[in-house]
Amino acid sequence: MTPKRYLSEKKTAKQTISISPELKAGIERICQRKQREDPGDDSYKSISSFYTSIMENMLQFLESGNEIEDLYKYPNKNVKDFFDNFSFKGFTPAYEIFLESNRYTSLDLKSISFFLLSVRKFYLKDLNPRDLNDLKKMFQKIQKYFIRKNITRNFKFTIKTQDGEKNFQGIFEFSSYFKNFTFENAKFNALLFGFMGAKLNKTRFSEDGTYIRMEVKTTELFFNPKSYRIKRMKLAEQNLKKLINFKLILSDQKFYTWSKLSIDKDIMISFNDFSELESLLEKMALVSRGNKSIVDLNLKRLQFFEKLHWIKINNNEEHSFSIIIPEDKNQNEIEYMFRILKRFSNIVEIGHNNYYLE
Repeated sequence: MTPKRYLSEKKTAKQTISISPELKAGIERICQRKQREDPGDDSYKSISSFYTSIMENMLQFLESGNEIEDLYKYPNKNVKDFFDNFSFKGFTPAYEIFLESNRYTSLDLKSISFFLLSVRKFYLKDLNPRDLNDLKKMFQKIQKYFIRKNITRNFKFTIKTQDGEKNFQGIFEFSSYFKNFTFENAKFNALLFGFMGAKLNKTRFSEDGTYIRMEVKTTELFFNPKSYRIKRMKLAEQNLKKLINFKLILSDQKFYTWSKLSIDKDIMISFNDFSELESLLEKMALVSRGNKSIVDLNLKRLQFFEKLHWIKINNNEEHSFSIIIPEDKNQNEIEYMFRILKRFSNIVEIGHNNYYLE
């Protein structure tokens, strides 16, 4: 606790110090700016008040066991407050497991566009996009926040310019202790770059997946203060597609490729041994007559075969369906499916390859 004598409101002692003209001018500028922004803050009502406030706060900071170097580790309050509003506390290892299945899944832009536009608005509040010093200062504030939160091991942004060219290139580097967490942050930043008006050109992951390097270049949108929401969403989608590609998927685990292929209705799943399929049906309790915990078992069985892309359900209530796999090449699959369905219901044909259960 700071002794009361340091914080006495009765100012009688005087201290003369020598400072450079540049420092004096800088102090005057920040006092004037803070007075305009918050006229009620007594800390900036005069140069003397500013000096006193700085010294009192610094004294408390040092007496709490901190060092002057620690000042550079603390995030900007505005940055902290903004991101904390969109954050939650959780266990990163548990979150990492959750992210594994979501690794190559695109994000729903409609659901997160408000957040991305809010981030863009927050960044541009005190930023001149044509001033590289402003850009560097803004990124330093964000960097402090993420590093202080132990979210990242490395968080770096390098700006590269060329003489005579308005647009500039940037290299964003991010690493964490978990590969899926790193990939999810890469997806978010790819979208954010798009909303800011920057195009993603190249990406490179480390072999263990915990580090990513992203090369971006500004477009006309970056310097335009207008929203242009549709254009920014389109650029964000292009960035995300560049990041989530089959070159990465094919070098990763097999189930990522299968999950992507499963979206295509022209692709069907078959089995070398139907005993494996029988075992799967048993685990899902779809070949049991007495299972009362599952509502409408007939529909659930049809939904299972629809997931394999063997059939298409036409009406859930009527249990009507059409066979969509080529009949001449997949006779074994069709016969097996009918054998399962006939164990629990009658199959009525209502047209070529069209049936319902009763």
